Amino acid sequence: MSEITIIDRPCGTGKTTDLIQSLADKNKFLIVTPYLDEVQRIVRDAPQGVCIETPSDDKMSKLESIRELLSKGANIATTHALYVNLAEVARNGLLAGYEIIIDEVPNPIEVTEGVSAADFKDVLLRDEYVTVDETTGQVRLTMKWQLLVKGGATGFFRNVYQDALANRLFTDEEGNLFVLAVPTDLLTAGTSLTILTYLAEGSLIKAYLERCKLTYTLNTWEGEAEWRKKARSLITIEVFNVPSDIKLSHAKQTARKQSNDGQRISDAIKKLFQRKWSGVAKENTVLTCAAVNWFADGSLSRQKAGPWASRSFGKWAQEDGVWQVMNGINWLANTTRGSNRYIHCSHAIYLYDQHPKPQIKAYLGRSDQAFSDAFALTELVQWLWRTRVRAGLPITVAIPSERMRYLLTNWLQTGEVSRKRDFVRKWQAEQSKSRPKRL
Repeated sequence: MSEITIIDRPCGTGKTTDLIQSLADKNKFLIVTPYLDEVQRIVRDAPQGVCIETPSDDKMSKLESIRELLSKGANIATTHALYVNLAEVARNGLLAGYEIIIDEVPNPIEVTEGVSAADFKDVLLRDEYVTVDETTGQVRLTMKWQLLVKGGATGFFRNVYQDALANRLFTDEEGNLFVLAVPTDLLTAGTSLTILTYLAEGSLIKAYLERCKLTYTLNTWEGEAEWRKKARSLITIEVFNVPSDIKLSHAKQTARKQSNDGQRISDAIKKLFQRKWSGVAKENTVLTCAAVNWFADGSLSRQKAGPWASRSFGKWAQEDGVWQVMNGINWLANTTRGSNRYIHCSHAIYLYDQHPKPQIKAYLGRSDQAFSDAFALTELVQWLWRTRVRAGLPITVAIPSERMRYLLTNWLQTGEVSRKRDFVRKWQAEQSKSRPKRL
């Protein structure tokens, strides 16, 4: 069994830098980070004499390339996207002897979209296309389905088939389907696993480790209180009024809505820049909401604004395969981790009221409100620290959700997950006396 350690340390305090410096003392390691530019940074800044290789698709697929590197015992740096596909490699023993270090671990569990519990029970399970392990809940393909696919029926619940084929598909008693993006095989394959993150209490990975009965050590940072005190002096939290009947949970904002809802949100954003933020450059602003509301059909590869966006927010152009508002508001996914691309941004708009999906809470055995609030706070803080507050500069964030404002305000004041109003009043009094200068 691997020794698992969670290093819970604030964003922007040098977790990755310290990781790079520690590599001189390691013999055989695999580093996993969210983005390719961070992989390149780790390779570039590695201590003298430490050779780190990266998977390449020049002569073979990157998955084949990393298998080859693991087979020869190389030190490796790669991305989350490739790491989550290494379950089979882990089961074949190629990660044995490796120290695995994950910078901002990806969410370990996701709800499978497009397949209802009824379809799973009444078609796939009843007609014996799959079986379910009674102990673990793992969904396994039967020969019947494999033969069907070999015969050309590749479109039959294709995404479910691929996940089951990769041994990543699980179900609960209700028939809800989950993809374990980070199966336990992957977490326990090396000699040790170190996870670098912040506000672990609200992370899915900590709850997942506990659900799987995997023991871990949690290391916190002694300078956290002073760091948070400084952050409190840098952040201005503003109420952002949107129509009260438009709810901002992911489920509610992506559900069927009135035809003019998009225009009403778009108008509210315009008014924010016309009034409170009249001197703010849109290109220095990040915004998050469900992708389907900012991009047409939720497709980041299409040159078309979604219902909450507007061409008046900037010029749309393609960058790295994604159509984005250039010289205007920067849409940034609420799950973004470990990126410095928006470190120039002085303003932020947070169009979410965060909650874990009910099916995931049920699977993890964490249906309590305390966990939902901790999750919401973790997601907000991780996202907000993509801005220039990461560099110690003042920012302003506009948050429509009262719950999210209170969670952020109380945490900055006390370090606790709380929605108590007395801390909010204290915060408001502080801000009325001395606000960070807007640039």
